[in-house]
Amino acid sequence: MHRGIFVAFGLSLVLLAVGAGASSASRSSSTAITPSPAYTISQLDAYAGNDWISNGGDLKDDRYSTLTQITPSNVTGLKQAWHVHLGVCATGNQLCPGQEENAVVSNGVMYLADSISNVYAYDATNGNLLWKYTPTWDPGFVIGNGGRQPGVSIGQGYVFLGQRDGKVIALNQTNGTVAWSASTGPWQKGIRLSETPMYYNGEVIEGNSGADGGSVSNAMMGFNATTGALLWSWSIVPDHNQPGGSSWPWSGTGSNYGGGAMWENPSIDAADNEVVFGTGNPVPWNSRGPGADLWTDSIVALNASTGQLNWAFQTVHHDLWDSDLPNGNLEYNVNVGGKSTRVIADVTKFGWTWVLDAKTGKPVEPVTTFAAPQDTAPDVNTSPKQSVPQTPNTLSGCIAGDPTSGNGANECYDQPLKGGSGRLCTNPLRWTGLTAPDGKPYLISCHFQPYDTTQYVTAPFESMDWPSSSFSPLTNTFITCGVTNRTYGKEQVPAAS
Repeated sequence: MHRGIFVAFGLSLVLLAVGAGASSASRSSSTAITPSPAYTISQLDAYAGNDWISNGGDLKDDRYSTLTQITPSNVTGLKQAWHVHLGVCATGNQLCPGQEENAVVSNGVMYLADSISNVYAYDATNGNLLWKYTPTWDPGFVIGNGGRQPGVSIGQGYVFLGQRDGKVIALNQTNGTVAWSASTGPWQKGIRLSETPMYYNGEVIEGNSGADGGSVSNAMMGFNATTGALLWSWSIVPDHNQPGGSSWPWSGTGSNYGGGAMWENPSIDAADNEVVFGTGNPVPWNSRGPGADLWTDSIVALNASTGQLNWAFQTVHHDLWDSDLPNGNLEYNVNVGGKSTRVIADVTKFGWTWVLDAKTGKPVEPVTTFAAPQDTAPDVNTSPKQSVPQTPNTLSGCIAGDPTSGNGANECYDQPLKGGSGRLCTNPLRWTGLTAPDGKPYLISCHFQPYDTTQYVTAPFESMDWPSSSFSPLTNTFITCGVTNRTYGKEQVPAAS
């Protein structure tokens, strides 16, 4: 919904909605709102139908609906039923941030947030505003632009919001007033929220972000849904005596570095009571000490009641490339060795799809581990090995414009990835026809190519970012959206003298 416009479409008389601190709340309609119950796990995990009670449709985050009104034969008859303008850019010099929200719907009422943490309740049949929540920020907090607000969740008569200043807010569902507020960390130290709080089994589960901007280590947390009391917290960057702690450089008893921002909503494996999510890259991007930097760039499963680590799988070791996991993972069943197995699937920025056993975190597709390209320049500290999943990695494309390519193929891509057009390139080529910002030629290179302070290196990257994936149980199809032929150029920042 770009630039703050929300649109609903109707077919005949059926309404179909797209994307089916202190504060103030304003009310514009007398329509009665029925508060949501304390949803059972079965209710939350059921496929969405007339209601869409979770941001991703259900706990599996598969975005599947059982509704059948729209068909290939009548889709051309859809007409706009109503639209509203959220007014995000209407006042002062406020820059227009992007709108990336998904609504939740219950009992004919639609709840959504905009990118600057306003929350709206609309009558889903006509777009009439029932109430609006407007946050009041702490003195000194500047919301800026460029952030994301994927939406809200509902349960126990509350609407739960992950506010941009690092606070989880519970709003009374009938009128939008604040019931409680809880902090996931100080905004003064860079903490932000970029994902929807997940309502589950009397808890509100939320992970924070901000590490890319230099915040303290990010963490996944569980809050009591009734009171906002903190129940548990799990830090992405482990303490030195915790699992994964030895993979970081240490000075005394404290870690030198951080990272692990969480950008997208987790899924919840109800069968094993696990919250499963992807984590962000370590920071700084380069000039870090040696080590794999667990549990950044990882798919992680925690006990949803205690926050205990059940399993984790790192997709990129000692990341130098901003290879976080911004696409939400989802859960479904596949046949593995003749047995139905619950899996977690996540598409990473390289465009590669990791499919893991939901119970163990082990890959269910073959994985190739290889000796990664190395750079012995000071402070690079390249990981000796990296891995590639052998799933159909169709998003991982070539570098556009390589002069050695004939019809879009890049000759340095000499190691095909199973099932798709993407290939892992291993022989970087120098292209002298384009000058980098430092006045030298770019090095046109391949996945996992390290870089240092001597030259800009360009490699295929960010084939996947924000677009959410989905799964259809009718066709047994995993559906995602990305790009090919996208590249980034990087040069290492020299360490401070």
